[in-house]
Amino acid sequence: MDAQKDRPFEIKDVPPEELVDIHKHVKGPKVNSIRLGQAGYFFPEGYREDCYKVYNMEVRPSDIFVITFPKSGTTWTQELVWLLGNNFDYETALKLPLARRFPFIEVPMFFRGQKFKEFVEKLDDSDPRKRSILETPNSNLIDKIFNAPSPRFIKSHLPFSLLPPTLLDNAKVVYVARDPRDVAVSFYHHHQFMTFNGYQGDFKSFWNLFITDRIDWTPFGPHIKEAWEKRHHPNMLFLFYEELSKDLPAVVRRVAQFLNKPVTEDQVARLCEHLHIDNFRNNKSVNFDDLKQTGFMDRDGQFVRKGKAGGWREYFDEEMTQQAERWMKENLGNIQFPDVQKLITMSNKINNNFPLEIEDVPAKQSEHLMKYFTGELTGFVRVGPKGYFLPNKYKQEAANIYNMPVRSDDIFVASYPRSGTTWTQELVWMVAKDLDYAGSDAVPLTERYPFLEFSVFVHPIMKERFAAENSHSKEKLRLLELVTQPGTEQLTSIPSPRFIKTHLPMSLLPPKLLDVARVVYVARDPRDVAVSFYHLNRLIRTQGYIGDFKTYWNFFIQDLHHWTPYFEHLKEAWNKRHHPRLLFLFYEELSKDLPKAVRRVAEFLNKSFTDEQVNRLCEHLSIDNFKNNKSVNYDVMRELGILIPGEQAFIRKGKAGGWRDYFDDEMSQQAENWIADNLRDTDFRFPHLS
Repeated sequence: MDAQKDRPFEIKDVPPEELVDIHKHVKGPKVNSIRLGQAGYFFPEGYREDCYKVYNMEVRPSDIFVITFPKSGTTWTQELVWLLGNNFDYETALKLPLARRFPFIEVPMFFRGQKFKEFVEKLDDSDPRKRSILETPNSNLIDKIFNAPSPRFIKSHLPFSLLPPTLLDNAKVVYVARDPRDVAVSFYHHHQFMTFNGYQGDFKSFWNLFITDRIDWTPFGPHIKEAWEKRHHPNMLFLFYEELSKDLPAVVRRVAQFLNKPVTEDQVARLCEHLHIDNFRNNKSVNFDDLKQTGFMDRDGQFVRKGKAGGWREYFDEEMTQQAERWMKENLGNIQFPDVQKLITMSNKINNNFPLEIEDVPAKQSEHLMKYFTGELTGFVRVGPKGYFLPNKYKQEAANIYNMPVRSDDIFVASYPRSGTTWTQELVWMVAKDLDYAGSDAVPLTERYPFLEFSVFVHPIMKERFAAENSHSKEKLRLLELVTQPGTEQLTSIPSPRFIKTHLPMSLLPPKLLDVARVVYVARDPRDVAVSFYHLNRLIRTQGYIGDFKTYWNFFIQDLHHWTPYFEHLKEAWNKRHHPRLLFLFYEELSKDLPKAVRRVAEFLNKSFTDEQVNRLCEHLSIDNFKNNKSVNYDVMRELGILIPGEQAFIRKGKAGGWRDYFDDEMSQQAENWIADNLRDTDFRFPHLS
């Protein structure tokens, strides 16, 4: 074998004087260091034994490498890649530690040398597990990786120049980069987490070691640049940690595409839930719990920490901030780390063809809300300049809905929830279908009228529960798939004319909607809306509200509930009320004079009926008949267990002004003030309040 090929880079011992500032902050044994290659990458002396062996390893076409500078989202990315590469095998992922599924090729360098042997000798011999765990990484780990069956999943923090030169010609590589300031903060905590050879100095001292290339795997700049220069290679996927942090579903799709793995939206959502930082932090399989038990790592420490982008600001004073900016300009060339605040907007606009910003609701606020709304298990987002409040899963459907093809004979019924939507749906369908009572009785309203965005409210874990509860019935499983399938997917196979239900505001719907289709929009007194929506949120498990009404009302008026802000929703439709393809109705009109409302809808849809036909339709729509009509009462949802037994029915009283039974004097005054404040800049008025 050609010696020059086997040993293409030089190994230099780090002079003792360069180690003084390091060793004075280290608890435990003081390990010597080496530098490798032209860039002088810094490593413990234990890597001397393996560096050429790794460089000359034989790479297979089925190999998948995750490569990063440490603390750049490596573990997060490993789990993401492994689950995609293993067909979402969550059972194995939870049972088998990540270190065994995705071995760290250069890790033996930390488990070598006389000082490490002395550390092992001091362990409690009464627990042989401790010794075996610590000896495992040094027991020919690299040979085990070389001989492992395909496909192999391999983790490394090595720069490309120290890895096999044919790596990208054969294998796939996912490389993740992170803002070096956040890297330094996380790496600082990681070094404190280690009890063997751990760091006990302050952060400022650590930062100075980091930028002077005296921390393992530094220098940071050349490490990133070596990968950046290869980012266009077809076998390389270059990611930023900030992308994972801000829009994990989009990254999952990118990685899936890179690995040639088709994924459904439910699979994406389920994987994102598994990878959610709160779940990830508590996942023993990825948190190195075995090493914590040995005493090699602090038992009370956390390998997976906050998963936060931009947290460096809490550690850098003004002088360090300016120093970091200069250092980044000098060392990173043209690599620009994404601005976390703008990342999601860029991702939506460029990758998803969605023009509005989607921002995550802060984690603490989401956690507080999820204590009340138990059907949501990930969190919430705000959309657009008005900040419409929706579940996190909306990210997956936002662009699909906004860009959906609209047909000229489509009829949308739009409203804020509990504004008379179901009533209006049945009215519109009957008018458009020339009073087809037999068809109405035979086919549930949920099948006649796909609910455009309902799928985003069905959390993947909730769907799994519903599926398990209905596993005894193929028909129920079919119905479950139907009602939880994204509305945009359902609508592609529905023949014209299509009837579509939505609670989304006009700004989140296709921008050419009114140029093509017809829309009937219904508004209702927000106090009655809140009472009715409160009961629905208690009834439907996808919301699962468990608080009292007063708490719920405060969420509603503070825009901390689905589809709020309420008045912005109404005003968007109100401002389009003169468009010939939009009919704006008030619930109070339907309640007070249903025949008149029927005639208005008939005229809007170019239909003509006799008084007798109008009267019969009004009888069909009367609240007593409507409450007992299984076709419109969401009995399918009840059969599937999505509605909670014992709560009030989906169709309740149909009463205008019933809010007075729920509001005390203080709430009534609060509601009056809130309504007045929100009507101040508009000519919108409820007819019963004029």
